Amino acid sequence: MTIPAEQLDAIKRATRLSSLVQGEVRLKRNGAGRWSGCCPFHPDKSPSFSVVDDKGFYHCFGCGAHGSALDWLMQRRGLSFMEAVETLAADAGIALPSRRERPAPVPPALRPKPVAPLADAEPDDGDRIEAARRIWIGASDIALDGPIAAYLRRRHIWPLPPAARQVLRQARLEHPHMRSRHWAMVARVDAPDGTPCAVHRIFLTDDGRKLPVEHPKLAKGRLKASTIRLAPVGPEIGVAEGIETALAAAQLSGIGVWACISATVLEQFSPPFDVGRVVIFADRDQPKPRSPEGRGLQAARTLQERLRPLHVETEIRMPHAPFGDYADVLAAIREQEAAR
Repeated sequence: MTIPAEQLDAIKRATRLSSLVQGEVRLKRNGAGRWSGCCPFHPDKSPSFSVVDDKGFYHCFGCGAHGSALDWLMQRRGLSFMEAVETLAADAGIALPSRRERPAPVPPALRPKPVAPLADAEPDDGDRIEAARRIWIGASDIALDGPIAAYLRRRHIWPLPPAARQVLRQARLEHPHMRSRHWAMVARVDAPDGTPCAVHRIFLTDDGRKLPVEHPKLAKGRLKASTIRLAPVGPEIGVAEGIETALAAAQLSGIGVWACISATVLEQFSPPFDVGRVVIFADRDQPKPRSPEGRGLQAARTLQERLRPLHVETEIRMPHAPFGDYADVLAAIREQEAAR
């Protein structure tokens, strides 16, 4: 459903942000309508987190976390955009329009060409998910001066936005093809219902470069229709294949973008019901006999056809040649800026 802008404004005005934040953060008054405390988004020993009630936002001068009461509920409690709106509206005693009904089944004659059925779960899915869970629990927050941060800086996607910091961690792990441990960026991968189902690892050298092996990127768990939720749920979200591409596309477009890991998983993407528009940031891959347009664009078109009967608006964006993806585009822009 769509919430009128004036109603959203009324909900925000009726919400005292400091009261909401004080449920998790010990705040001290720092002037009229201003509060400060230790930031809940990163390890913080001295108060760098500020809440400004009259303007309705919080901001951390240490890690850059910034947002409104809606952002707080989405980032700290894992609510979708609509769930956050409904929570604040209920607290403020403001009635909302009823949710739109789910679309009726599409008549067979109007259905698009069916997509190949997804593979059934393998018998050892539970073991893989449990192994992924153990990896995630054993990982820690990304260190500011470590190899993962160095890798992300080199890709021009550091510092990370707050939501991305919730699903990206670091750990020293053994690469399956090697007998030694190496640093890895560990991403939490979620199923369509938001429950963790896998991890994705990018193995790195100590100086923050991809490990020189055949497969520096590896996933473990169940990937079917899964995503790395690098941004909160909202009425509009973007999807891309890789983490780096998703974060770059988010910088360039201002849209929150989720990573789907591969073209195959991107084709399977199933957006939350509250999402009304999906922007697909396709990779520009080389044409092949089975995908004359390139695998990235082929996957984007397949997803677009899957979402059409669900009444989800879609848009495909793809970088112009010679760029292969939006991570390449962002790198070129940043290098041009540095050369000026």
